[in-house]
Amino acid sequence: MLTANTGGGSWNRNEKPQKSQRPLTPLTRGDLGHDGGYLLVNESEAGVCTVHVHLVQHGDSQWQHYIGFRDALRRDPKLRQRYSRLKRRLARQFPEDRESYTNSKTAFILEVLKEEA
Repeated sequence: MLTANTGGGSWNRNEKPQKSQRPLTPLTRGDLGHDGGYLLVNESEAGVCTVHVHLVQHGDSQWQHYIGFRDALRRDPKLRQRYSRLKRRLARQFPEDRESYTNSKTAFILEVLKEEA
C-alpha cells in the first residue's frame, strides 16, 4: 500500500473531488481535519485500500507535522530503522485492522515530533 501526503492551497471542503477518467478512481473519505486532512483512497477491491492520499493545506499545523516527521526520518538512520521495525511488528499484529495499525504508531510519531520541537 502507498500512503502519500500532498499540500496545496485552500479548497472548498464541501465540494467533492471529481472522479478520474483513468482506472484509478479515488474514493473520498471526507475531511478528517487535524486527523489527516481530506482523505482520498483507492481500493483494489472492496475494503482493500491500496492508496491513501491526505490533502492538507500547505503550511498549516498538519503539514508541519508531516514535514517535521519526514525530515527527522531522513536525518536519522537509527530512527528510520526503529520506525520500520515498529511498522512491521504492527503489520503482523493488525493484518486486517488498519485503524489499530495506524493508531498504534501515534505514540512513536508524537514522541519524534516532540523531540523536533
